[in-house]
Amino acid sequence: MLTDLFGDYPQVRVLDFLVESRSFDYSLTDIARMSNVARPTLYAMIEDLVELEIIKETRRAGNARMFALNKDNAIVKSMTKFDLELSKNLVRKELKEQDAGKGEKIPVKEGVEQKA
Repeated sequence: MLTDLFGDYPQVRVLDFLVESRSFDYSLTDIARMSNVARPTLYAMIEDLVELEIIKETRRAGNARMFALNKDNAIVKSMTKFDLELSKNLVRKELKEQDAGKGEKIPVKEGVEQKA
């Protein structure tokens, strides 16, 4: 969802993948593949993300270093909350557009959409 708002940049794709997949840890190869970022590009940014404590090394699996989003970091907490709210807004917008095409309106009550 972050790429929908901030653009399709390698840093945004990596953060977007990690926020969406925050329950697991991944090798650098997996992060590169799943976020569609070239490994050299990922290697160039990974230490900055570790230094900022946005991600943390969780373990080693053989020769592979495993990384996960640092859920204790205040920035990550804000990013995760922001991503959730962005997702909700994009879904609401899509539902309204679909129903507008049908001539129906969807009332919104306390952030939850209901059919009219």
